[in-house]
Amino acid sequence: MIRFFLDCCKYFRKFKHTNELFIFDTYKYSLAHQYCSFCGAPASTMHKDGTYERDFITYEDDRPAFHKITIQCMECTCGHSHAIEPAVIVPYSSFSLGFILAVVHAKITGKFNSVEELCLHFHIVPSTFYRIYKRFLVDASLLLSNNQIVCSLLEITALSFESLHIQIHIFFNGCGHSFLQPNIRLLPILYLSKLPPYISRYIENGI
Repeated sequence: MIRFFLDCCKYFRKFKHTNELFIFDTYKYSLAHQYCSFCGAPASTMHKDGTYERDFITYEDDRPAFHKITIQCMECTCGHSHAIEPAVIVPYSSFSLGFILAVVHAKITGKFNSVEELCLHFHIVPSTFYRIYKRFLVDASLLLSNNQIVCSLLEITALSFESLHIQIHIFFNGCGHSFLQPNIRLLPILYLSKLPPYISRYIENGI
């Protein structure tokens, strides 16, 4: 897959817009500064390789919103196919990044009196909540150990979208999988040496 992080950050700084469906529509065909993770060829040399539909559940106006989106795939000259996925998408999950963080934030801050009440509000079952929450705790431990700008679980859920997308870009490049991606075994450390040069200035400036 090809993931977009810094492009989204620039977008947030310019337009101050956090509607995840709008962000997806804006960046779903963007290929600038992207490359094949297998051979390193620039994405501009790839050609379209079909599409597929998937559910996309976001959190808008304090309630879940259910969408259908179309994912574009691109095939590299080396033969590998990549899905184009802005960072608002969590791979292999119907829930958006913002939706998952809203669920976790509600739990940590005690917004609801019980897990059952929380699940009723977000239209999920308790087993889904516990799966989401466990994944968050595991992945968040890496962000906390990296300790660039956050020092608590609550701070992760309350980050501005710009700072959050920089953090999960670091996570993706360091771990090889996406933040909150299900069914992934966690690496014990973040390999910051794998970060692309153009993100280093954010780290040096304290993000």
